[in-house]
Formats: sequence, structure tokens, C-alpha cells
Amino acid sequence: ACPDLVILDLNLPGLAGGEVLRLLRSGIACREVPVIVVTSSDSREDRAMVLGLGANAYFRKPSDFDSFMKLGGVAIRVLEESSGS
Repeated sequence: ACPDLVILDLNLPGLAGGEVLRLLRSGIACREVPVIVVTSSDSREDRAMVLGLGANAYFRKPSDFDSFMKLGGVAIRVLEESSGS
């Protein structure tokens, strides 16, 4: 079974988050699962790369808790868009 949503950190140890996303999108079973990439990177290149690989959203990790909690709103928006609501 596939998850309803993947929240993927771009800077993973071992296999990079971009590679995980590429593998997810190239597979058959869960290729349509919405993905939010969460990262501390503010790089335009990183953003373009993951959106080009099929990420549904890019969320830059802020330094404060209140701003980080905005990830919930991003997740709701992505889930609504992926369900056609």
C-alpha cells in the first residue's frame, strides 16, 4: 500500500532525497503519491531539480517552530490538489 503523502528531506544520509524522489516517480506502484520536499536549502537549483523530478511542493525549513508549523498548511494544500478537491 502507498502512503497518502510523502514528506521527504532533501539531505538524507546515504541516498540523497533527489534520488529517492527519482526512484519513487520512476516506479509503478506509488508514482502518483504527492511529495513535499522539506529542506534547509534555499538553492534555486535544488528547488528546480526536485520540482523537475515531480515533487508537488518545496518547503524550506525555517529556524523557528511557528514558521515550521506552516508545513501543515502546505500538506493540506498538496493533498487537496492531488485529490482534485
